Amino acid sequence: MTLLEMLEFVREHHPEMGDTMFLKKYNQVEDDFLRRTRVLSTVDSSQATDGSSETHTLIADCLVIENVFLSDGTDTYEVFHAYPQPYMGQTGKNTGNYLWWRTDDLFYIAKDSSTLVVAPTGYTIYVHYRQGATALTAMTGTGSTPLVPAQYHHGLVSAIIAGGYEKPGKLELNIAKYFRAGYEKAVIEAKKEARSDKRSGGQIVYREF
Repeated sequence: MTLLEMLEFVREHHPEMGDTMFLKKYNQVEDDFLRRTRVLSTVDSSQATDGSSETHTLIADCLVIENVFLSDGTDTYEVFHAYPQPYMGQTGKNTGNYLWWRTDDLFYIAKDSSTLVVAPTGYTIYVHYRQGATALTAMTGTGSTPLVPAQYHHGLVSAIIAGGYEKPGKLELNIAKYFRAGYEKAVIEAKKEARSDKRSGGQIVYREF
């Protein structure tokens, strides 16, 4: 569904809801949905360079990093996760001693934590992560495309409708409970999909950062 179609469903119950309020409610629900389900799987890539340590500001919509790979176009190597960060002299496993870790909003990849020499120029770093929400800013056109897969759109609409019935002055708890249950059902289904994707590799979207 488009945002306009979702708003039409919401207005059947809450005709007073305007575009601005709907966008606010939608962004809140989408953020909650993606954080709870981790149903979106994404890969970002960047070129490695010689130097002291390859450091990136963590992708803004990253919830959790699942895997990191290095590739020279012929061979691909999975990089070992040093948690929470490497100790002096720690090396990776079967990856040419490469390690990755994150601190706050930064992501690092290095070879041998005592020297912090990164992958040579010509390698590409691939970061496979679970994607969180990015706030939508318009009802149509640029900034209006929902991230949540279409099969869960009715669940998000249900959450917005439920929220309207939970407000003082329009309190209808039985109706709110009914629609809230529809949202929770969508959350459960999306969690199952996310677990299935993790086992099978899932559908990964590649994009440059």
